[in-house]
Amino acid sequence: MSKLIGSILLMLGTCVGVAVLALPIVTAGEPFYVTFFLVGECWLLMSLGAWSLFAVTKGQPVSANLLSLSSTYLGKTVRLITWAVYLLLLYALICAYLAGSSDIVQAALSRWHCPRWLATLIATVILGGIVYRGMCWVDWSNRFLMLTKLALLIALLSVIAPHMPLSTVIATKPYWPSFSHVMVIVTSLGFAIIVPSLRTYLNDDRKQLAWALFVGSFLPLLLYLVWIGAVQTVIPWYGAHGLRAMDGTAHTTTDIMNALAMVTQLAWLRPVAVVFVSLCALTAFLSVSVCLVDFLADGMPRLATSKRRWALITLTYVPPMLIVLCDPTLFVRALSWAGYCCLYILILLPVAMWVVSRWHQGERGASAQ
Repeated sequence: MSKLIGSILLMLGTCVGVAVLALPIVTAGEPFYVTFFLVGECWLLMSLGAWSLFAVTKGQPVSANLLSLSSTYLGKTVRLITWAVYLLLLYALICAYLAGSSDIVQAALSRWHCPRWLATLIATVILGGIVYRGMCWVDWSNRFLMLTKLALLIALLSVIAPHMPLSTVIATKPYWPSFSHVMVIVTSLGFAIIVPSLRTYLNDDRKQLAWALFVGSFLPLLLYLVWIGAVQTVIPWYGAHGLRAMDGTAHTTTDIMNALAMVTQLAWLRPVAVVFVSLCALTAFLSVSVCLVDFLADGMPRLATSKRRWALITLTYVPPMLIVLCDPTLFVRALSWAGYCCLYILILLPVAMWVVSRWHQGERGASAQ
């Protein structure tokens, strides 16, 4: 039961990360029923991919990740494609979360005039150190962070609620976001990415993994809809400090926190929001990092030893850290890029593997008769 709770929180932490701040921004300007439809449709698609991935892992080695699975069901060519797309996806996600995390670190150390490059380095070293210690460290760290984050989220929503004019949600002109913004929604619902890692952590207990996937996929949907509705009704959509103006800036996370503090006129809200966003960045960063480390270990088994784990950690963090150092403004853009990769990794690939597995089962059944 303890590992089941930890797995649910890890899946929840994978979704409800810094992307929670991007969703009100990319959906700003559209009626809430349109947002509800878009988020719901994306959730259904991602759920289809997640349960397909759950199905094809049955009977496979516990350590099998997407590389081994794609090779088994679809061949070596698809394995090579999966190599490239998965790395693009995970590096884009880590870039986004690292950009958000470094923004928070820089804001927290503003008294000492901390430069952005140093904030990025600090965030990478601290979070990478936890992942280096292994899944158990990540699980317990995530439990503490997630429970604290959920408590702060409830506190923030209770403070925002009195400032929510319902007419703002209903009386709006129809506006459809761009396809790249829809990809941000897809990325924020990428809970399937951690399924292979949780399978290893739960020792391939299918019942517990199914419960973790069911609960861990539904909670993000509920939290996202409540959060989007709350933020979009209290922060203006347009103007110099509006949600639309926050898209593509180097300080997306701090901008939205400052806007919430300004609207509610509560001085203590900003430090609380800083802690909340920091926890969002930490949980998502940890979960996604575990996914990439396990994926690299599946593709490079020679490095999958305790003595060579440092090499996996280096391959996980150095490329995205260098990218963020070169371009700290890519928070929302990186989430959008990741969304395109999600279409392949978390929807097309799992569904294709499931179809092939069912076809093979049908062939074996026919030959047995």
